[in-house]
Amino acid sequence: MTIQTISRGVLPGIPVAGLPAAPTPHRLLQPGTLLLAGVAPGSTMGLAQHQQFWGLLPVTDLEALAASAEQAGVIGAGGAGFPTAAKLRSVGGSAPGPVIVNGSEGETASGKDTVLLSHVPHLVLDGAVLAARALAVREIIVRIPHNRQPVIDCVLRAIDERHDPGLRIRISPGEDTFMAGEASAVISSLQGGAARPIPAGKPPRMKSGLRRRPVMLSNVETFARLALAARGHRMSSSLVTVSGATAAAGVLEVSPATTLGQVLNIAGAD
Repeated sequence: MTIQTISRGVLPGIPVAGLPAAPTPHRLLQPGTLLLAGVAPGSTMGLAQHQQFWGLLPVTDLEALAASAEQAGVIGAGGAGFPTAAKLRSVGGSAPGPVIVNGSEGETASGKDTVLLSHVPHLVLDGAVLAARALAVREIIVRIPHNRQPVIDCVLRAIDERHDPGLRIRISPGEDTFMAGEASAVISSLQGGAARPIPAGKPPRMKSGLRRRPVMLSNVETFARLALAARGHRMSSSLVTVSGATAAAGVLEVSPATTLGQVLNIAGAD
């Protein structure tokens, strides 16, 4: 969810009518209730702390992982809300291509994916590794805008900390535009094309040699929630980005019962 308060006439990252752009909301405002629990704003949870907090990565197969996602209520967090269990099952059994973690987040009013990658990169990578192992694929690609070097550095450090036998995890820097984050636009750019939407099939497909293989492409938050679902956690939180006329633009993770007024009060909205 994204909340904008525009009383000062400014938008995050976009100058309007001669007014300067408001800061992008890429800060964590306070510790979260689930995905961002146990992490201090501005700090990154390293592998040792992550494993101490969440435990080791569980061993699971495709059907068990899909069932966990279904029971936990995991849906695509990039906007479409498609059930993650159905996506996993649709890709399984078809010699899929790489697992793609879409951290493009070209919507300037949203900061949740940047916050997750900066604070809990291992939770995101856990979800991607679970999906890759369940689908028997050997490559994970993390798409991050090229101009978010601090985020890229956080994920690179996390990759260096990990030991995931048989898997290659790499970062693919991409364009920082709204359209470049659309699923088929990500696939197009990964194949050397323009970062614009293309007909990609359902599930999305990308070329591999002479073949077109389906890929498991999902949003950063989706993979983080998949990692928790595999550990038996239900989706008991909401990520909210607040920006505009606030004392502190950024991201909050709150209980679904939290009211809009409470969220704005925490962010110091006018």
